[in-house]
Amino acid sequence: MGEQPFGAIAIGLIVGSLVISGFYRARAERLAGPLSEPPPDRRSVLLLRLLGGAFWIVVLADPPWIGWSKLGIPDPLRWLGGALGAALLILIVWTFRSLGRYVTPTVVTRREHSLVTSGPYQWVRHPIYTAGLLLHAALALLLSSWLVALAGLAILAFILARIRREEEHLVARFGDAYVEYRRRSGSLLPRFQRWGEKAASRRE
Repeated sequence: MGEQPFGAIAIGLIVGSLVISGFYRARAERLAGPLSEPPPDRRSVLLLRLLGGAFWIVVLADPPWIGWSKLGIPDPLRWLGGALGAALLILIVWTFRSLGRYVTPTVVTRREHSLVTSGPYQWVRHPIYTAGLLLHAALALLLSSWLVALAGLAILAFILARIRREEEHLVARFGDAYVEYRRRSGSLLPRFQRWGEKAASRRE
């Protein structure tokens, strides 16, 4: 099978995630008030988006000089990557809907902002980042590309640094409520140990 079907699915997943994100971000800008303070990282986010756009244009164009990055993943696994990507779009919608008008483009909060702990946020504090990283992994499978996988590691490093700054703002904004929320939830993945403790307490 040629590369065309996989490339078309990858384009669909990328465009779909951008449309979902753009819709909910624009909706939050209409419904919510201004940010609580000037955003400290707007330039870095803009630069990352520009670099990301250039990266995906190159990868999807598939020029001969990036042929070294092909992994030779079997087609069934590549289709699995496409199916995982489609499922992740549903997770992205659920996450944005749960966050509602409190979506922000940076690490700071709105002037009028409530701590969201419902939907996927009841288990994970940063499900948007989780979904984005998993979508990147799905695209690496779909496109059978080391280059995409390596880019995912670079994005992970950026996200981990961003989470640290973001949680500093959230602790300053919500105080003990956020500290307690952080204790019982995972950053990017659920705390399965906490689930086990809750199940044990119910049995008692």
